[in-house]
Amino acid sequence: MAIFLILAPYGAYTFLMLVTSATISVFAASAICLATITVDVARGRSVKILATGSATFRNTLPSRATPGPR
Repeated sequence: MAIFLILAPYGAYTFLMLVTSATISVFAASAICLATITVDVARGRSVKILATGSATFRNTLPSRATPGPR
């Protein structure tokens, strides 16, 4: 069951890339990552490194994709 929670952001990102923009897909997948981390912490479980890494990567990705001032 835990493997489905770990892989849920990737499935959501893949599905949303088919129907919406990349920005919305990244933010939705990041929200799912953060939600799974919150559930793990609230229930006293160990936080999965894949979810943590994905949330960190997905939160920094949009800021790197936007061009800065010239």
